[in-house]
Amino acid sequence: IREALTRNLPGVRIIGAAAVDYSVEIVDAGSGQAVGKADTFTRTIQRSIRLPEDLTELPARWGAFRYNETTGQLEFVPARAVQINGAWEVVIASGANGVYIVAENRVSFTDTNRHWGQPVIELAAAKGLVVGVGGGRFEPDRSVTRAEFAAMLVRTLGQGVSSGGKAPYADVPRSAWYSEE
Repeated sequence: IREALTRNLPGVRIIGAAAVDYSVEIVDAGSGQAVGKADTFTRTIQRSIRLPEDLTELPARWGAFRYNETTGQLEFVPARAVQINGAWEVVIASGANGVYIVAENRVSFTDTNRHWGQPVIELAAAKGLVVGVGGGRFEPDRSVTRAEFAAMLVRTLGQGVSSGGKAPYADVPRSAWYSEE
């Protein structure tokens, strides 16, 4: 997970607990013995991560992420922050078990300074929804491709990646960066 953090979110600062591992076991009511695990769900399940008591406000560029064991990547998960009795909690909506973190991710691009979209671009990048074109650049005035739009949509919805299924489009090679999305 540390390697995935460094690789996927190099400017990250974890907020609160290093990581929280959520899992659901199926237990026999009579014996109390675990009989299996439920790993994915047809609907999202809300889980929360309590943040440190001394945290007075969340940084502007925070996000919640789940470690995908199949791909070795950190994936954005939809989340909202709430205050309960003066303490912050991040409520995550996800359809899968796994290891979750809440982090501040200060991302910037060399070509978005003074651009009208800079705050939104940097916020989306902080959440891992967009990554730019490489070399610290975003190219904010360039048109969005079908692949980029699909990747942003999948990431925004917190759906993760398909991890190996056949791409439904003939013009999407398996080796393309966007094939999973």
